[in-house]
Amino acid sequence: MVNLKELSQKEILELIDYVRLLRKQNFSYSQISKKIEVERDIKISKSTIIRWCKNTNSPFNKIKFLDLSLSPEISYIIGVYFGDANIYYRKKTGTYYFRIKVVDKDFAEVVKNSLIKIGLNPTIIYVEEKTRSNRWHVEASSKSLYKFLNQNKEELFKIAEKYPEDFLRGFFDSEGYITSNKIALENYNLELLEFSKELLKKLDIHSTIHIAKKKGTESNIRGEIYHYKDDFYRLSIHRKESVKNFAIKVSFSIKRKREKLQKFLESMDKH
Repeated sequence: MVNLKELSQKEILELIDYVRLLRKQNFSYSQISKKIEVERDIKISKSTIIRWCKNTNSPFNKIKFLDLSLSPEISYIIGVYFGDANIYYRKKTGTYYFRIKVVDKDFAEVVKNSLIKIGLNPTIIYVEEKTRSNRWHVEASSKSLYKFLNQNKEELFKIAEKYPEDFLRGFFDSEGYITSNKIALENYNLELLEFSKELLKKLDIHSTIHIAKKKGTESNIRGEIYHYKDDFYRLSIHRKESVKNFAIKVSFSIKRKREKLQKFLESMDKH
């Protein structure tokens, strides 16, 4: 039997609509409770049904009501989630979190503002770390966002397709970099890179994908020896027109990366 606390924001809203529909069809409150229990295996009290039908109780008193509809902000957040961000559940407090740790303050601010625009109240702090670069931590508690991002990635891809520039900006802000001859990003998830390649193609940005590091390759990271657990892939943008289109249509939120991109464009114009 499922409790209301286990449902996503979308599932609760759909359930409220169903409860009110049944009430209009002259089902009693007790009958509605029983019907939902039998049909959907969801436990809901008669008192909750009464409050919902009379609009005297919000189901989101304990769950932040978010705007998870299609928007540039939610698409950007999805891109960031597939990159640097993560979601987790803190069992001790029963709280669900979205969190990202980044070096660039302007990146942290953009993520924070995107979270605010969908209805969250994120915190941002600067943390000094002994074993790696000091970083900005952005964190927001939200079961609704947790469940939203934790759904099948194909569903998230459908949203990203509506606002491809914002999704790609979030992903490249997280994983992207510029060298003397390319814009690139790297990830273990080949399907994710192939999806990004298709979005780039729709924006007239040509890209290629190849294996950057084979499974088992040894790597020295801050003095520690690691081995790649799987093949590690790189998506690259080389062509001059594609680099220009990327700068115009996607770019970066991070000033440091935008400046590198501008220098790359200037060097291409000289050749």
